[in-house]
Amino acid sequence: MATNAERARDGGGARRQRVPSLQALSLALLSLALVQCTSAEPPEWPELGSQEQRLVVDLGQLEAVPGVTQFDPHAAPGVDVDLFDEGELVPGVVRQRYESVTVGGFNVPSAGTDVFYVPDEKQFYLFEDHMAGHLDWYIGPFAGDPRLVLKEAVGPWNPEP
Repeated sequence: MATNAERARDGGGARRQRVPSLQALSLALLSLALVQCTSAEPPEWPELGSQEQRLVVDLGQLEAVPGVTQFDPHAAPGVDVDLFDEGELVPGVVRQRYESVTVGGFNVPSAGTDVFYVPDEKQFYLFEDHMAGHLDWYIGPFAGDPRLVLKEAVGPWNPEP
């Protein structure tokens, strides 16, 4: 059995044994916290519009990417972005279709609005075919996750007769 002098000389062995245990416990808790943070489910796409209530996106409510964002779907040359490759969506791009959402709020038929989200860049684009017989361009890019910001940027569409 060790004397008090021997215990003092070796720094109190029992105490040293507890420190690694506390370090291991701290590391385990930190690892658990990181797993919980990284395994969180991504937000769902919000439900927007219906046949009874069409909505319009207020582009002024979206955060533009300075010097890059194009707001006019009819201005040539339009937004230079490659979201498709040989007719297929580029890997990493997420597409969501909203049949009852318009972007421009024009008093013309619309085939709905497509949202193209590029998570790696934290940006998204909007596309609406106004079905007016001309080429429409992408609108954007806009900063952020559209699953979180679009719901705040839409309102009722009230076309004038």
